[in-house]
Amino acid sequence: MDPIMVQIGPLAIRWYGFLIAVGVLIGSFWALRAAPKRGVDPDKLLDSAPLLVLAGIVGARLVYVLTSPSAYFGPNGNPLDAFKVWQGGISIHGGIIGIMIALWFYARARDMNMWAALDVLSPIGALGIIGGRIGNFM
Repeated sequence: MDPIMVQIGPLAIRWYGFLIAVGVLIGSFWALRAAPKRGVDPDKLLDSAPLLVLAGIVGARLVYVLTSPSAYFGPNGNPLDAFKVWQGGISIHGGIIGIMIALWFYARARDMNMWAALDVLSPIGALGIIGGRIGNFM
């Protein structure tokens, strides 16, 4: 099966990216409904989304680069390639770490229970990972 779902000019939408987005969207609705039950303000949770997405991407790329140093800092490596996220190479572990660090700072600034927020956010990560795995097979 073709890994590209739709191609519009130079823009290619890949199956794994689409399915990750669907998983994250479904998980987000789930999290927003569950938030009040765990004592988390849904508005604060929603306000944190852009920060957490950015922190997840930065953390995922940073850990990938640190665990594959020869590709970027070795004899044939180019350190500037570490910034080319669109060429692939991320680490789920780094994404989780980046999100946890950003949420720690955000929760402290907004007087929010970080652990309750992480509990509510867990379905987003789980459904996003499931979508990504299914998309990789496509």
